[in-house]
Amino acid sequence: YAFGRNDVRKLGLVDPSKRKAADDVLVPRRVALTCKVWPGSEDSKKGLPPPGIFAIAASARHSAALVRRASGAIETYTWGDATFDALGPVGDSPVKSSKKRRNRQVNGCFTPAPLAVPVPTVVKQLSHSASSTNGQDIIPIQVALGPTTTFVVTSTGKVLSFGKSDIGLLGQGHGVVMTNRLKPIVFPSAGSRVETKISTISVGPSHAVAVASSGRVYAWGKNEGGVMGFDSTLRTHLSRSARRATREKSHSHDEVEWIPREVEIPVCSQSAATNGRRSSSRDSESSIDPIGAPPLCSSGSKVKDRVLQACAGNDLTIFVKESGEVLSCGASSGRLGLGETGTTSVMTPKPMFGGLRLWED
Repeated sequence: YAFGRNDVRKLGLVDPSKRKAADDVLVPRRVALTCKVWPGSEDSKKGLPPPGIFAIAASARHSAALVRRASGAIETYTWGDATFDALGPVGDSPVKSSKKRRNRQVNGCFTPAPLAVPVPTVVKQLSHSASSTNGQDIIPIQVALGPTTTFVVTSTGKVLSFGKSDIGLLGQGHGVVMTNRLKPIVFPSAGSRVETKISTISVGPSHAVAVASSGRVYAWGKNEGGVMGFDSTLRTHLSRSARRATREKSHSHDEVEWIPREVEIPVCSQSAATNGRRSSSRDSESSIDPIGAPPLCSSGSKVKDRVLQACAGNDLTIFVKESGEVLSCGASSGRLGLGETGTTSVMTPKPMFGGLRLWED
């Protein structure tokens, strides 16, 4: 079901022609996407998503869903604004002519009118056929949307991105602002022969964060106010020529990261000392230094310190560890949970005030 503003037909409603495109939908209405699932049906293959519509995502301009059919097929659906290829190659829909239409209008020096796909339409190149035997099909397990971008995480840990972004949100390399190619994002590897496999991804208006199966965290996009957890003016991870190529004309921390960069997640001294057990509130508050940086996580640590999930917000990022510890970074708006009162941005992830933990062993 969907409700809200239906501009560019992003709600994907049944019988969309009966309503004007920009009409507000004030009550939940059925989306033109169904999947019958028999009660008690079991998943016969490990590692595959559950039957039915198992993932949905929505942005201000488009929507997406992942469906596992009773046959075992796993399908990707997109709908809404197709002007900048954020829906991907959606078969025989009018999106095929979007590039020609957009170029003609851009050369005429006026903004292109949105090209809409009004109902959920399958993206065959991002779907898995139950009859496939070559093992090369893409099996989507998660979908996330930016303002005009789409990201699909596959069962092999790859992330495919397409659409348009002028601030590096595609993660496809320096200067890549629009693409409709289903090309995986390249993440830094933990070792020369170890391929980084992504488990989850979260996309905000201007940046994205991804968590690998190893617990490592990567971020890219516009690092305004330290929202990605590092100072983009310090580019020691790049070669001299790469630093020149990626230098942006912006203020000190409003830099663009065109490719994923690893975020260094600190180890809370309290968790290292107690191996995940929470201490008293007085000890918790005194153990957190809001200014100094705690030691970085070592790969051989036995403490439950891996990051399980990262969430990209409008001007901040939240990190949740295996131990239940929560960290944040970004603009000092009172929403970081750090007890901050000033206006200086928090440039690296810090444990929330009081040593907040969402669960305990």
